[in-house]
Amino acid sequence: MKKEMELELQLKEAQNAYGMLFDQKAAARTTVIANAFSTFTAPEGTRLSVRESNVEFDLIMDSGYTNTLARLTVETAYNEDYSKKGYRGAYRFNSGGDEEIKFLPAMADFIKIASDKVDVICKLFVDIDTSFNPKMNEARKQRDAIQRELNDIDHARQQTKKDAILDLMKSEEGFVPLAAKPNKEYSWTQRKELRMKFNWTVTAPALIKVVGMSASGKSVKVEVSTSRLDGSLHPFQPETIRMDNLNSFITREVSFRDHVEANAEEFIIAQGELI
Repeated sequence: MKKEMELELQLKEAQNAYGMLFDQKAAARTTVIANAFSTFTAPEGTRLSVRESNVEFDLIMDSGYTNTLARLTVETAYNEDYSKKGYRGAYRFNSGGDEEIKFLPAMADFIKIASDKVDVICKLFVDIDTSFNPKMNEARKQRDAIQRELNDIDHARQQTKKDAILDLMKSEEGFVPLAAKPNKEYSWTQRKELRMKFNWTVTAPALIKVVGMSASGKSVKVEVSTSRLDGSLHPFQPETIRMDNLNSFITREVSFRDHVEANAEEFIIAQGELI
């Protein structure tokens, strides 16, 4: 547990470090575009909106919504064999109706600046990639390595739970699946069903025993019991089923138990015990 807590702290720090680099890269791109359009003056009733990869010249409508008069977007571009990444400009302008036509001179100014500066913007975007990408890749590797280690710990923990359930199934006592009812009005008891065959599913198993297994391990013989109204058990005849079916049940059972355990105050245990 101590190791896991240390890793979670390291993961948070690694995520923050990567996030800071990501934000810094986005800010650098935004600054490049903003500087390119520093000489543009938006007329009254309009605004210039600068983002990480585009700049928009917008008309502000009476409703509060905006209508884009002109836009420059910096898009990713590759050479013919996709061996080299770069950028290119994509343009849009809208002459629209009477309202939009009033701003044609400003739109022309916007397009003129965009066409004059787009090559410089694209080159600076490449320079920003060159500066940030190696550091971001390294930060991502460190973050992912910590996450993989945490995933391995969690996988081992989950596998231990699955093995414990299978061991109980193989024991003389057998395994009692969990049944839990949400502690609220108009709720029903929840449990996991066991698929025996393609056309046969036991929806409310009360006891599961593994009484045999094939040499290959691909199939098992199970004895499944259900609960009668008086609380007694009704066992079915042992049946050979696919091991995949049993493993699927165990996986869902573990997940269900984890959910109930994490929200213990919301459930009433109707059958079985948390292990």
